[in-house]
Amino acid sequence: MKKLTKILAVLLSVIVCLSAFSIMPYAAAKRPGPKSTEKELIAYHEERVEALLKENGEFKAENEWSISSVVDTSKLPSGVDAKKAQREYNYSESGDSTIYFNNEDVVKGTFSIADDKETFGLKYKSMKVSQSGNNVTVTLVYTETWGEGKTTDTYTIVYDAIGNILSYRLNQKSTYPESYQGKTITINEEVDDLYTFTYKLTFFDKIIIFFRKLFFWLY
Repeated sequence: MKKLTKILAVLLSVIVCLSAFSIMPYAAAKRPGPKSTEKELIAYHEERVEALLKENGEFKAENEWSISSVVDTSKLPSGVDAKKAQREYNYSESGDSTIYFNNEDVVKGTFSIADDKETFGLKYKSMKVSQSGNNVTVTLVYTETWGEGKTTDTYTIVYDAIGNILSYRLNQKSTYPESYQGKTITINEEVDDLYTFTYKLTFFDKIIIFFRKLFFWLY
């Protein structure tokens, strides 16, 4: 009985040590949770963007995109050709491709929310954090104004248990006025850009995921 107790004690010590060790490489920024602040979410995301190249070297992402524009002609007076305006301004396009990234500036320029905030003067609106299994989904919503136009930017990012970015989506909905036949019409435009990533998990990564499943309350 004493021998069994010693064995169990040793196993417990090993588990605790491995669990603590598994936290260390990913402890620089707090993993997103229900009580996270916008500042903490941005810090975590920027850290994971920085890590993309350092951890994976050249990597690829599947990109799906779409763009659509719809003109609001409901307020046009009679005598103005609404159908012509619709033919001129209504359109929809979409596509997909595989993109290879191997440059840190390109990676940050594509996926950094902090850079977008600084460049476009984004104003924070809301956030949401949800968890499904070991994956965490973060949604951050911002607004930006340009001239007489306004854009709502919605960032949705999914991270796995060890901080890899599984998907990154930027949805932009813009509304702006346009002059048409001496009248003002409103253009509603939507751009949706989705990147999905795949990774080859190392044995160490799998160990970390195992302990995070086992001791989810630590994270």
